[in-house]
Amino acid sequence: NTQLGYWVTRCLVNFQQELVSRMQLEEGEVVRCQRYGEESIVDALLEAGADVSAFFEPLIDYPYHMLSVLTLLEDISGGYGPGFETGMSLHEVMRAKLLWFKQQEHILGCVCGFQGIVESLASKSNIKLRFDMGSWVECNVGCQHHHEWMSGVVTGHWIDGQPYTVALDEGSVYVPNDEDKFIRRPALRFQVGDRVECNLHKGNGWVPGIVAAQWPDDGTIKTDTDDEAFSAKGAPYAILLPEERQFMILGVDQDSCIRALSE
Repeated sequence: NTQLGYWVTRCLVNFQQELVSRMQLEEGEVVRCQRYGEESIVDALLEAGADVSAFFEPLIDYPYHMLSVLTLLEDISGGYGPGFETGMSLHEVMRAKLLWFKQQEHILGCVCGFQGIVESLASKSNIKLRFDMGSWVECNVGCQHHHEWMSGVVTGHWIDGQPYTVALDEGSVYVPNDEDKFIRRPALRFQVGDRVECNLHKGNGWVPGIVAAQWPDDGTIKTDTDDEAFSAKGAPYAILLPEERQFMILGVDQDSCIRALSE
């Protein structure tokens, strides 16, 4: 959409000018985060159904143009931070730059306008993410040549324009792309039929159970004595609790919640 692209570019020009003004401040002066009319125009275009697909299509070549979104982002960052790589989309570069900008204390107060554009484009992308809120996943928190996977729960979609925010045992992380090399379903420790015990976290302590299903969001589970169907998107287990005569949906696969039954 040429019109949308033009006004997004105008917003970036304003962002750039705001940063220049901030660099020229005397010590102790403060620049307030501002919102310009161009951002309202972008919002209006998006609400009217402007096509955002061009921002999410993989690019084979860098678009060499002095007023392209990528060129402006490189100028604003002074060539520092993450840059364009073949196959990245405009929005992917914008997301990467946004995270880098937010790490720079001297410009942090100027980022909100750019952040709003990134989030607005994401919200209108109609991209169907694979993992729902509350899903049990594992994320690659390592570097390009060393993968390190940690499990956690999806707590946000498109925050700061990033597809996922995932809560881990030690804080939260952004997931930059909805691809298996960044986020995936983890292998589960217990198989269907395994005897386990579960922590009810209601003062009842640990109760015995049997794994009835893995990833029950792929279907629904019914008890023989109850017509109610239980399902939970992204939950790793459905557990049959014989003593309780009911099923339990377990949202995580951690020792604090589920463990092998002690004989």
